[in-house]
Parts: sequence; C-alpha cells; structure tokens
Amino acid sequence: MKNFPDIKITNVLTIVMGCFFLIITVMIVLLVNQGMKQQALIEAEAKARILIDRNLATHTYFSHILKPRVFEWTAPFRSPDYFDPSWMSSTYAIRGIHKYFDALNPAGYYIKDAALDARSPENEADDYERAFLDKLKNDRSLESYSEIRTLDGKPYLAVLRRGETMEASCLRCHSTPGSAPKDLLKHYESDRSFHRNAGDLVSTISLRIPLSAAYEGMYQTFKKLSILLAILLALLFGVQTFLYRRFLSLPIGIIRDKAKEIAENEEQLGGQISEPTGRELRELAVAFNEMSLRLRAGRDHLEDRIEERTRELSASNEHLEREVHQRRVVEDELRERNKELKCLYSIVGMVEESSTIEEIIQKSADLIPGGYYYSELACARITLKDQAFKTRNFQETKWRISADILSKGELLGVVEVYYLTEISGKEEGPFLEEEHDLIRAIAERLGRVIERKQAEEKLKASEEQVRLLLNSTAEAIYGIDIQGRCTFANPSCLRMLGYEDTSQLLGKNMHTLIHHSTPDGIPMAIEDCRIYRALQEGKGVQVDDEVLWKVDGTSFPVEYFSYPQLVNGKVSGGVVTFLDITKRKKAEEDLRESERKYRELSIVDNLTRLYNSRYFYGQLEIEIDRFNRYGEPLTLILLDIDDFKSFNDTYGHVEGDQVLSGLGQVIKRCLRKTDSGYRYGGEEFTVLLPVTRSEAGLITAERIRTEFKKETFSPWPGQSVHLTTSIGIAQYRPDEGMKAFVQRVDQLMYQAKKKGKDRICSEL
Repeated sequence: MKNFPDIKITNVLTIVMGCFFLIITVMIVLLVNQGMKQQALIEAEAKARILIDRNLATHTYFSHILKPRVFEWTAPFRSPDYFDPSWMSSTYAIRGIHKYFDALNPAGYYIKDAALDARSPENEADDYERAFLDKLKNDRSLESYSEIRTLDGKPYLAVLRRGETMEASCLRCHSTPGSAPKDLLKHYESDRSFHRNAGDLVSTISLRIPLSAAYEGMYQTFKKLSILLAILLALLFGVQTFLYRRFLSLPIGIIRDKAKEIAENEEQLGGQISEPTGRELRELAVAFNEMSLRLRAGRDHLEDRIEERTRELSASNEHLEREVHQRRVVEDELRERNKELKCLYSIVGMVEESSTIEEIIQKSADLIPGGYYYSELACARITLKDQAFKTRNFQETKWRISADILSKGELLGVVEVYYLTEISGKEEGPFLEEEHDLIRAIAERLGRVIERKQAEEKLKASEEQVRLLLNSTAEAIYGIDIQGRCTFANPSCLRMLGYEDTSQLLGKNMHTLIHHSTPDGIPMAIEDCRIYRALQEGKGVQVDDEVLWKVDGTSFPVEYFSYPQLVNGKVSGGVVTFLDITKRKKAEEDLRESERKYRELSIVDNLTRLYNSRYFYGQLEIEIDRFNRYGEPLTLILLDIDDFKSFNDTYGHVEGDQVLSGLGQVIKRCLRKTDSGYRYGGEEFTVLLPVTRSEAGLITAERIRTEFKKETFSPWPGQSVHLTTSIGIAQYRPDEGMKAFVQRVDQLMYQAKKKGKDRICSEL
C-alpha cells in the first residue's frame, strides 16, 4: 500500500467485493451454460435411443411377424420367381417409412440402415459408417458409439448402433444369384448383397440428431441470466457502498478528526467522541476515549513519575555496586586458586622443556612459592637423595609443610615449603588445606617425572639397548612406505591394536586399517590424515587428539609421532610411534575436576562440607540487603556442640572431627533448598533461613537439635556416645547492623548453655 497511500478503505473494500461478485457471477453463468449443454445432449441421446429402438422394432416385426404370415398366405398364389420388396424387404419398408416421417416432421433428423455392398445406393455406408462396421466385425462386444459431429458448420449428435444379422430365412435372396427369385434380379439389376451367411452382420443403424435448435435456446437463456446477474451485482454494489460509508467510513472519520485535534493541541487531551453503531466500532470509540483520558492523566503526573523512577534507578545502582564488590571478592579468592593451578601447569610445561633431572628439580623449586597464598613470603626446598635444590630466599622456620617424592613405592626425596615470617596466630599454622593438596600433587608429579627421565637416560645408554627397546617398549612403533603400507611393527604395536602376528599388518595400508575414522566415527579421507601429510610435506608431526582402531572395531585415544624417513634427500617412508593415552586423558579430566574442587574449597569447609565463615558473611550481607529492599523476613540460627572440648580431650581430635562432620550432615538434611548452613568456627555452626520468620525457624532449629541428639558416635569399641547442641535463634530487625545481629543470636545461644544446654533460646 506504500504506492497508494491516499486510497480509502471503503473504496478498497468496494473494489475487492465487486471483483469477488463478478468472479462468482462468471462462474455461475459458465456452470449453467455447461449444464444446459449437457441437458441438451442427454435429451438428444434419449431421442436417438427411441428412434433406433423404433427402427429395430420395425425390422423385427417385418422379419418375424409380417413377412412369415404373408409368405404363408400367398404361398398358393406365388410363383418361385416372385419378388416384391414392399413386404419382402424390411430395409426397403423402413426406408419408405422414413421418407414419410421426413415429410411430416422436417426437423433435420437423419436415419439409415447403413450396409456394405447394399442393393440400394440409399443404404450404402459412407466412410464414417464403414469404419464403425469394421470395428463391429473386430469387436463382438461393441454395441454402439456416439459423439458430437459438426457437419456443414452445424452440430449433430451422431449415433451408430449394431443393426441386423443375416437370418437363415433371408438366405434365399442373399446366398447366390442362381437361387434368388428372378423378379429380384430384374428389380435391382445387379448382383450386390449376395454370398451372405447366416449370422453375418448385415448393417449398422446410423442416426444424426441436429443440436442447433437446442443450443440456440441455451444461448438465449444464457444472455438473460447474464443480464439478470449483472443487475443484481449492481444493486449489491450500491447497497454495499452505502453501508460501508454509513457504518464504517463516517465513524472512522470522526475518530480520525478527533485524533488530529489531540495531536495538534495538547489541551484537547481527555476529549471524548460519541459511540457509533456497531459493536467493533463502539469498542474502538470506548478504547479511544479511555486512551485520551489516560494520556491526559499521564501528562499531568509525568514529572512525579520521573522523580520516582530516578529514585528507583539510584537504589538499583547502589545494589549493583554492592554486587560488583562481592564479585571482586570472589574473583580474588579464585585468583588464589588459579595461582595453584598455574604452578602445576608451569611445572608440567617446564618438564617438557628441560633435559636433565637436576634442571627439572631446580626449576620446580623456583616455581613452587608462586602457587601459595603469601607467595612473596614463601620459600621451597627439594631434597633428592644427597642433593638439595633451594630457592634463593630459602630459610628454615617453624611454618613448614612437606610431601615425599615416591617412585614405585621407593622414597626418592622430599618437597618442603616454608613461610619466612609468622602469618597466622592459629596453632595449626598458616597453610590452607588446598596448599597441602598442592604440595602433595607437586611431589607426585616430580616422582613420575624422575621416573620418566631415568627411563630415558637408560634408553640412550647404547644402540643395542635401543634395538631391544624397540621390541620391549610400551610405546607402539610401526613403519610405512611412501604409499602408506606397513613395513614393520613392534610387539607393543601388535598388542595395542589386537593383532597376533606381524604378517597381519605387513604390506597393508595402515590408514585404511587403523586410522580410517575420527573419534566420532566419521570417515577420514587419506588427504586429511596427518600421518600421510607428514610424508607429503617431509616434516614430523605430533598429535594427541585422534584415535586408532583395533582389529575388533573399537578405538582408543593415542598420542602419535610421525616422522618421515629420508633417503638421498627424498622421503622414502616414515616411522610412527604411538601411545595409548587413555589414562592420560583420564588424568587430564581428573585435573579439571581438581580445579573445580579447588574453586569449591574456597567457599566450602573441607570437614563438614558446609560453607565456611568467610562465605557466610557475604551471604548474610546479601540477605540483609534483600530485607531492606523487599521487606522479606530473615532468620538466623547459631548452634554450638555441648561439652565438645571435653569430648576432644577424652577421645582425641580425630573422633572430634567425626562429630563435626556428623553435625554437618544433620544440618544439610534438615534444611530446605533456599536455606544454607555454615561452619562458623570450631564447633560453632550457623544457618541462614531467608524469607522465614522466627516461628518457622524454630521448627527447623528443633529438627536439627533432635536429629543430632539421635546420632550415635563410637569413639571406642563397644562404646556409644550421644551429644547435644545449644541453639540461639532470632529474626533480623530493620536498620540493625550485621555484626550486631550475629552477636544478638550468639548471646541467645549462650543463654541456652547457661540454662542447662540441649535447648533453644529465642526472643519469642
């Protein structure tokens, strides 16, 4: 509609409906015309059946009634040579009857007993009738045929039907000229229509009925119907135009004019229009009036709403700043975990670059302090048998952790980390549990590295050892020629691929045999094979992200090295070494899982598997902010294990840890998904209950108290011990400080202890 912006809707609708009525009218007229033609044809066919049946009935009457009786009555008076066609030939009689019919009813009907070799030229078949007679002789099941023919520019219904067959009584006149009556030969003066046999097809009935008169009447009716429908269409067109203008165009114009007034003058906001006739337009007018009133009210209160939105935006910005601060705190904690992972990755990368064990150990010692929380105050020493490898700032202090370097169960050395100055006042020292895990991982890695380097040094001892290693090494090795066919394979290659003898590989295309598909099973073209590419480019490759396929159709991940063999400067083949790195892939996956656990440990207490106190204060601040913004209640529970110090002194810290872990599991079982539990410190625990009042929080606290009291601990064989808790619970008060809130709940917990322990104290 972009090309016709000024066309009115009523005009468009009028044109569309007019076209629709015109199409319907044309379709109706055409259907009526076709129906009338069909009806005229049906009537003509009915007339044809009547005329043909009348013709056949006349033939039958002549042949079976009239002629036999006349023959019988005239037998005494007739001579053998007597012949009179008026009563002896039914075809002659019917031809005469049709002449009288044409004289009485000059309607243009044409009927003839058409025959081949007829005695009368009037009955001789034309080409059209001859063709039908030929079809009748070839197809005994064919009875009739009809179609519309145009002769001399006029339409006719042409009907052809199987006629008479030669009967035995008629053979006297149709067998041979010698047996026929002499008067017959005198009458026709020819020898036509002889040599017939009984049962021969004699003729076909040919009929033509003119259709011009019927079509002319149809055309007259067609004209009258077209004029009538045109008049009806014009009337409908006029009524439609009036209705559109009265009930659509006029009401829309009123709404349009009022909208222009409002657009040109804001003072018109709130103006109303009358409700027109018709449900849809009335609803449109009501909606327009409501919109006008709301626009007027919106304009009047716009400044107040802008000020309100500004205050909301400021509050949102403050909340966003707090969230950004909290995220930065979490990022700092993750950064410390990343330092540990970076230390491990650096050691792994350095091992590949260094050549001697001494160089690896010294570089590892230099890298270790960077993985610790206070890296600038950390130093390290690695002792390997009688050698010590230290950082430049190394100094022994009482703040020390260590781990043994083992290789196949044999002690090779020790890794030690010291903090140069006192960092924490805790008796257990400044080292985190994650840092203990880090030094153990480093020691384990160094044990594997030393073991590997020692194996490499032995491998290089002599050429003879290299030859022996080819057949005994765990690494699989095979050779290929320039076409990729196997030239040799060591036992490890056979074992890893599942073959029993070298003859199963020799001379075979190794890409087609073991390297034909990707890890996902997608076929790999030889042009994409990096082993084959190494031969083509004359450069070695190292790949660790592909698989090889065993004889049983299974695959396994490998790291392979493909190096071309050069003879006189030309590539003559290659050597491929591969390792089954299934375990390495598992180790890498374990390392990624370890990284995830390191991140988790930054906020989770390792013993109880609850969140730690550092994470508690961050979450408490978030929940207090939620209270301040939405007014949703917040309840805090603080609990302490009764007489826990006495239990520790009696049974030891290991059994005490079992109690702490047990309480952690009880707390987790008793909480909803929206609640969270924390190890606050030592044997103290906290629970945050968001969107919860003190009354509901008491139910959770009582559940924790009773469930823990049911727990049974067995520090000594045959002895069962049950412990209790003292619990304080309170609901957050508006404008209360975070520390004040925690201290208030802490005081309630101590009241529970003073009142006899194993109880809950609240302000209710």
